[in-house]
Amino acid sequence: MAKHFIHLEVLSFIVRTCELWEGAAIYIVATALILASWLGNAGYNRYYRLPEGRFLQHHIEATDSTSVAFDLFYVANKGDKRTIQSIKVAELPTLDFYPVQVHQELNRQTIYKFTGFYRSAPERKTALPPLNLHAVTVTYNDGKTRVMEVGDIIVYRNVYPSTTSPVEFSSGGGSSDNTGFNTVSANRPAVLTETTSACSVRIFNSKRNGSVAS
Repeated sequence: MAKHFIHLEVLSFIVRTCELWEGAAIYIVATALILASWLGNAGYNRYYRLPEGRFLQHHIEATDSTSVAFDLFYVANKGDKRTIQSIKVAELPTLDFYPVQVHQELNRQTIYKFTGFYRSAPERKTALPPLNLHAVTVTYNDGKTRVMEVGDIIVYRNVYPSTTSPVEFSSGGGSSDNTGFNTVSANRPAVLTETTSACSVRIFNSKRNGSVAS
C-alpha cells in the first residue's frame, strides 16, 4: 500500500506540475501575441508616417493681379507640433497667405490649405516674363525658417490694369469639397477660339517621355 501511495503522490505531483506549466505556457503565448501585435502596430504606424511635413507637388498657372493668387497644400503627420506660421515668396513681395485651414483629414496625416492673396495691384504698363516658382520660404512656430519645394508654379505678369482683355473678373469662391467658381463679365464681344496651358503641356510631355509627373 505504501508503494501505491507513493506512486499516487508522484502522479499527483506530475499532474500539478503539468497544469502549472500549461498555465505558464498559455501566459507566455498570450504575452508573445500581445507583444507581437504591439510591435506590428508600431512598425505599421512608423512605416506610414512621413519623416516630416511637406508641400504637395503643385502644377499651377496664375497671375499677380489682385483678383487671382493660388493655394498651397501642406501635409503633416497628425500630432505634429511643428506648424507653419508664414509663407513668403521672394519674387512676389506683395503675396501673403491667409491663416491655415484644414483641407482634409486622413488616417495618419492632415492636409492643410494656405490661400494666397496680393496686398496690392502691380500697376504695370508693360508685361514682364512669367515667373517660374519651385520653392517658398516658410517660418515655423519655433521661429526657424526653411526653403521648401512646392512643385511648378507659373505666375504670369501681364499689363495691369489690362486694356485689352475682353473680360473682367467679378468674384470667386471655393468649398471644402474641392469645388469652386469664378464670375467674369464681358466688356466687349469676343469669341473663345483656343486655350493653352504651359503646365498641361509639361505634364503631357513628361508622360509621353515615360516619366510620371507628381
